[in-house]
Amino acid sequence: MLPNPPAKPSTTEEQAFMAQLLKDSPVPVTPTRRHSTRKITLPPKNQLYSAGKIDLEKELTGWDWEALSDYIPTPEKLPRKTVLAEDEHQDTALQTQIAPEYTPEPCTRCLVQTVEEFCNNDDLTSMSSLQRSPGSNLGDVLNIIGPFHILANGQKSITLTTLENLLIHHPDTLLTPSLLASAPNCQRKPLVTALVRALSPPTPSLVYGTVLHEVFQSCLQEGRWDAPWIEARVDSTLSASFGDLVRANISLSTAKDEILRRAVGVETFGRRYIGDHPKREAILSDTRAARGETALLAISSLHDVEEDIWSPTYGLRGKLDASVQANIDRSQRSLSTHPAPFEIKTGRAVAGLEHRAQTMLYGLLMQDRYGEPVDLGLLYYTQSEEVISVPVTRHELRALIGVRNAIAEWMARRFRGSGRNALKDEAPFLPPTINSEQLCGRCYALDACMLYRRAVENVTDEASQIADIYAEKTGHLSQSHADFFKTWERLIALEERDMMRFKKELWVLGADEREMLGRCFADMVLDTSPITDGTVNAGTSKIHRFTYRFRRRVGVGAESLLNGHMSVGDAVTVSVLPSLFALCRGFILELGPQHVVLGVDHVLDVVVIRQRLHQRSHHSESDAKKSTIQISFRIDKDEFSAGMGRLRENLASLFYVGGDGTRLRLVVDLAPPIFDSENELLGAVQASPCCRALARSLNAHQMLAVEKVLCSRDYTLILGMPGTGKTTVVAHLIQMLVEMGKTVLLSAYTHSAVDTILAKLKDAKFGILRLGNIDKVHPSSRPYHLSARRQPTSIEEFERQFMTPRVVVTTALSIDQCVRNRDARKGGLDVSLFRRLSEAHPHAVVELTQQYRMNSDIMLLSNKLIYSDRLSCGNQKVANQSLIMPDNLFIQRLHELVPSCGAQCWMKELLLPSRKAVFVDTDLVPATESLVSDLVQNVTEAMLVRQFTECLLRSGIRPEQIAVVTLYRQQIKLLSHLLSSQPDIEILTADRSQGRDKDCIIMSMVRSNEEGMVGDLVKDWRRMNVAFTRARSKLIIFGSRTTLARTPLLESFFQLMEGEGWILQLPRGAHEIHAEALFPPENAHIKRGRQDSVGDQNNPESEEKIGKRSPHDAGTNKRIRRSPDTGLLRGRPVLRDVFNDVIDLT
Repeated sequence: MLPNPPAKPSTTEEQAFMAQLLKDSPVPVTPTRRHSTRKITLPPKNQLYSAGKIDLEKELTGWDWEALSDYIPTPEKLPRKTVLAEDEHQDTALQTQIAPEYTPEPCTRCLVQTVEEFCNNDDLTSMSSLQRSPGSNLGDVLNIIGPFHILANGQKSITLTTLENLLIHHPDTLLTPSLLASAPNCQRKPLVTALVRALSPPTPSLVYGTVLHEVFQSCLQEGRWDAPWIEARVDSTLSASFGDLVRANISLSTAKDEILRRAVGVETFGRRYIGDHPKREAILSDTRAARGETALLAISSLHDVEEDIWSPTYGLRGKLDASVQANIDRSQRSLSTHPAPFEIKTGRAVAGLEHRAQTMLYGLLMQDRYGEPVDLGLLYYTQSEEVISVPVTRHELRALIGVRNAIAEWMARRFRGSGRNALKDEAPFLPPTINSEQLCGRCYALDACMLYRRAVENVTDEASQIADIYAEKTGHLSQSHADFFKTWERLIALEERDMMRFKKELWVLGADEREMLGRCFADMVLDTSPITDGTVNAGTSKIHRFTYRFRRRVGVGAESLLNGHMSVGDAVTVSVLPSLFALCRGFILELGPQHVVLGVDHVLDVVVIRQRLHQRSHHSESDAKKSTIQISFRIDKDEFSAGMGRLRENLASLFYVGGDGTRLRLVVDLAPPIFDSENELLGAVQASPCCRALARSLNAHQMLAVEKVLCSRDYTLILGMPGTGKTTVVAHLIQMLVEMGKTVLLSAYTHSAVDTILAKLKDAKFGILRLGNIDKVHPSSRPYHLSARRQPTSIEEFERQFMTPRVVVTTALSIDQCVRNRDARKGGLDVSLFRRLSEAHPHAVVELTQQYRMNSDIMLLSNKLIYSDRLSCGNQKVANQSLIMPDNLFIQRLHELVPSCGAQCWMKELLLPSRKAVFVDTDLVPATESLVSDLVQNVTEAMLVRQFTECLLRSGIRPEQIAVVTLYRQQIKLLSHLLSSQPDIEILTADRSQGRDKDCIIMSMVRSNEEGMVGDLVKDWRRMNVAFTRARSKLIIFGSRTTLARTPLLESFFQLMEGEGWILQLPRGAHEIHAEALFPPENAHIKRGRQDSVGDQNNPESEEKIGKRSPHDAGTNKRIRRSPDTGLLRGRPVLRDVFNDVIDLT
């Protein structure tokens, strides 16, 4: 006995749904005759376009009002008697219909420059009736779907009609079908949902549906529909879902029994619907079919699952459950075949109207991606075993686009016209509440919606249907609470706007244009050679499921991949030129001058990609050419904006009814933390022999911090100056708390910080669980990671893995470290929670002032410039430590090769143990900075750093004793390439160097220019101080004194350095003195992406030209040469090698 079919929505429900969808459109009985025009000047690419007059009477004549009033209700299953007998059906020869040649409608991107509204005496309608956007404003972007016409004067013009055109408002805002499908009832709900990304706790129904969903997709992928295989997939999927089972409090046996009960129809589906030709029982429910007409369905192939499609044409993006090839027999005489979105619904057997709207929009997305007509989508309800046809009709689609335009306009209007005061000027950005007690009372976004209504919109409501709900949800909030939420929510929005402003460049700018800005790698091809590094973690996360290496396309003249804003760890999207956007997403695992390795979330099948390109090219290429075409990829820097929604959720959760009242009191109200002078925990620690042994290794300041933590009811702030042992204190505290039977959550903003603390717990006898992206976890911490443990086979084993470790380690989402928007910084978004609490309650702060890292010379810098002499060395051994070269004879051997160096050799001077803190002035060399796009680097300074590093290594210093620090990411990439043969030498930004310490720190200051411009990074003394104080025994700073001294912040620094005699002036050409001795010409070339040789140093024709290949040389290995007697390369072999490898344009 099959379950009952989905409940059919009532006529009243359907009419209400469509009334909302088509709001502001004429009523369906007698269309009101209205004429209006809104004249819009639309000038893409400096061409003036104009919209003609809209005759609504003409356009409304084509409406199928009868169909709209009966909005695709779920039908009852067709009687079996209407289907041909099996033998009769199989003997009937089905003719496959040949689809007519499909040409996608042209899309024109336009900019609104002028808007004029006028009407006749009987004209009352505005253009918004066409696609119901709240209105077009100057500067708005529109996509117009449909052909323009050339006028006699050469201008282009279009008359927009509902029958022939679609108008997409703000197309760069990509909205999801699932978000839009819920908008007709309430436009506020999807907007609030987009702002606040809440994580709903899993319910049993949600868990069952998710597992069944994945099992069904696996059946589609593997083509297996037999019961044993399905049960095996249920088992494997459940084993990967133990976390959700535990959170939902469901036993494994209960979950399996329920899912297998629900999965009975999966095997039936495979038997009934999978195949090349429809079977007699494969009924496709379709309310648009004529009376007595039967439609049968066969799914002949699967195109993809979880296909993420971005469509800047229609301003949509969505992830399809499955993309299938549907063969449909409507007349039992002919067979039509076309791609279709396939949506799987595992919940109640109710054919929701929202499901149909969502499926229609998926059909539009699929049509745009595949370049083929998609006339319908398929909805499959697992509980009723029914497949429903959802036609993609013009007028219903037009209505949904109208809803999409309205939502996009609300999103765009927040900062429109905010002018100079972005912190105060703001238009309303949420529609008013619908004030329905029934709908609002059961809305999943109710808490966030009411919070915005109270805190942002400041609504007073005592009479509406939801007045009681409003009072219940917000009555506990004071005005100061509302002001706090409004202020910080707006700061987050400002930063979010700045994060997302580059998003549209993916489709607005060509790959070459965006690469010039440093935010794209253009003309990349898949490298099919085996990847031996970086693949170990593939498949361990939802993002890094596949690993691919890309290289420059042969014959393309382009800059090194190191030149730009993209670095290891950055989020990226991979697209295929010209218009297959965001085929997969991931992040950079490895980056070299000519190659990049990515970890991505979706497979890249070149066969399928070629097919898509062929379809989108309107079948203009021969099959032979199609099969051999080289696919050109573009890799774009991406911005993951989900984190901002999570920040809003964290902020909002402080103010919800039943929310985190403790943190509301401490963080928002700034209630003082409470400390007990004596408590049970402190006494237990003092009585424990193990804890007393740990305490003996701490100094008085550190022990005071430990005692303060143990006496705290709320929080303790430990302000540790550099090298004072913050990491040691945290590690000892963790061990003491575990000894007392406590569990500990260790968290920090960066992976580097938490892994540094873990390194001090490597000998701990208790369990540690490290969570997070395995690709970003330090190798020494990976044994603690969840991926290092065997896959649990039961919930009990899963709980043991998660619950038995006494210490859980992960990173925390924070924003104060990297605020980019100036208005957001001005408003205080970069103020850390530590600073907010410490300024409010100084008594909660414990200072650590005795440091055990730096010698006295290095400490003097921070002491004089930052800490007002509050910092002291922990003992005399630390104060006097120096870096002694194990092999003192190396520098003598080097001078035998470079006799011209003399007694005043700068390299020899820097290697002396007595030279503990030195500023190396490069002004005379000279070492001038250069720009790569808008990024700054200093090649000569990088060469000096490389030479000094090489001398340290050859003098016996181990690579792990050295770190190179710079403030600039482009310099990081340059230095990483130059020192690629020494992977144990860490090359860090100032921020990433926090928590690290090395015997020798080498800093590259980069900035060197005649104008004396140093930029904001050098002016940030906090970052400078972090970098200086990483060194234990030797700090060497390379930079231009003339440039840096023009900054008032650094003026006192140079006065101190000069007063101590710690400035070393390099001679002219210092970078050339030791170059050939350290790196002989035959070995001078650095490890390259390809096996190029450096040429004969004595042959002028062998030097490589820095420039693009000419078309004549494209595709060959020959290079254009330049004379060594001209330009920057003359007489500078190492500089020539650096340019050949790093600024190589061939």
